[in-house]
Amino acid sequence: MNRKTTTTYQLERKLFYTSLSFIFILFVLYVYFVSAAVAHVVVRKEVAQEITRTQARVSELESEYIAARDAVSLDTALAYGFLENEEKVFIEKAQGALVLSHNDTR
Repeated sequence: MNRKTTTTYQLERKLFYTSLSFIFILFVLYVYFVSAAVAHVVVRKEVAQEITRTQARVSELESEYIAARDAVSLDTALAYGFLENEEKVFIEKAQGALVLSHNDTR
């Protein structure tokens, strides 16, 4: 009777599957971080474009404000029935004035 002796490599098999699992996990993490980096680049470009559009709109509103401010003069106000105020009142903040805010913890 011929008997064949087989050697089982339990430790090597466990190490192989453990390293294979570790490599698979690293691959999944690599794919996740690359896709997250691409997504962040796209979002940053969109935000930069939105900032540019907002700055352009603010510039337009400033020019409209300046044009409207320059269109109103003393002659225009007098034509609409407004009167010039001869007595001017200026308000100054006193040095010892008490100012409260939400950040005061007293």
